[in-house]
Amino acid sequence: MNKFSELPELDYDQVQFVDNRMYSWGGWINSGRLDKPELNILYKLMKSVEPRDEPSSAICDDELGMMISEQIEMFFKKYDERMHFILFSYYVHKSTSNKIAVKLREREEPQYMQPCNGKRDIRIPCLKTCKRRVEKDLALMKAIIYDILIKIEVKLAIESEKRKNIKKIRFIY
Repeated sequence: MNKFSELPELDYDQVQFVDNRMYSWGGWINSGRLDKPELNILYKLMKSVEPRDEPSSAICDDELGMMISEQIEMFFKKYDERMHFILFSYYVHKSTSNKIAVKLREREEPQYMQPCNGKRDIRIPCLKTCKRRVEKDLALMKAIIYDILIKIEVKLAIESEKRKNIKKIRFIY
């Protein structure tokens, strides 16, 4: 994977590719098809929050869903809990960036900021600042996810090709 500073800004088609795959992954998680023990904890957590009922949500197949869960979700869980929360809220719960910013602001600790208009040096950032940070994190997250999704697609294509070759060998014998 590239360094985060070297990740290019995605164009419209790439963003649509990421959004389509990730929203179908979110639908797959909402369908309750998780069966790995480490992911069941996430499913129980997700069930405790009331998700939106959208019957028209696309659902990916189990193989792609497990690959995305293993690669992408664990990547963000390992490196950045905040981005993991944004990922889960945005794609699984289909929250807007404004709603995510409100939730993150509630958790925000006071921090040092540039004093202005008689305000204190240490304070909680305003909602607009939190929303800007969420949108910036979403853009970075989509670039990272795009990189990982391409590798997943290649890996799935190679595995599919291997399965076809194994079936051909079985028919020969």
